[in-house]
Amino acid sequence: MTTVLQIEPDSRWADFLRVTVAKCTGFHVFGVAGCAAEGLDRCATHAPDLVVLEPNLFEVNAVALIDRLGAILPTTRVLLLTARQDDAILLRGQRVPVAGMLWKTRADEAQLGQALLAVAAGGVYFSVDVSTAIRRLRQAGDSWWKFFTPLEVGLLERMAGGETDEYIAAAVGSKPATVHGHRIRIMAKLGVHSLVDLQAWARRHGVVPTALPAPPCVPAWHPGSSSR
Repeated sequence: MTTVLQIEPDSRWADFLRVTVAKCTGFHVFGVAGCAAEGLDRCATHAPDLVVLEPNLFEVNAVALIDRLGAILPTTRVLLLTARQDDAILLRGQRVPVAGMLWKTRADEAQLGQALLAVAAGGVYFSVDVSTAIRRLRQAGDSWWKFFTPLEVGLLERMAGGETDEYIAAAVGSKPATVHGHRIRIMAKLGVHSLVDLQAWARRHGVVPTALPAPPCVPAWHPGSSSR
């Protein structure tokens, strides 16, 4: 039996996963975490085989959250079911522990079921539209991320979310002065001169969290083998 934990702030998408999993043999959703802190705690306590993650969480940096999941549970596989379509999440989605990615704007029951089966079996599953976007990202010669280190990509998202140098330093185990130096270099690379400009750039490029789309229509879920 493959145990599944979902980290998802939208109860509609939690219900969508439950309905889909109910039609797949050999899976059990033992819980849904509505925020990153709860999700990390449940991962540490229950060690699920598979985490279905929406990294579009307003209270935490998405790249850092995925890295943390990998550190807590190196053998757990992560399937991203997300509203985020920006370059930063496409970049992070190509490295472990992520083994698959679906966009909520296109996902349906059949596609999600295929992704669950593939990832649980040790394979990978990236939907056609996600795969196309990744190829575009790799081929584009002027993509912004090609001018940034992986560390800077993660810091950029934190900075665009309004986190201070002191807060970021405490979170990543660095010094505020070091983080500030990264901030100066990042803003110089982007050609922006203030936090307002940085946040505007991040919104244009989808680096900060966005509103979640509604899931496809599914039959009403009646509690059975799994619980929130």
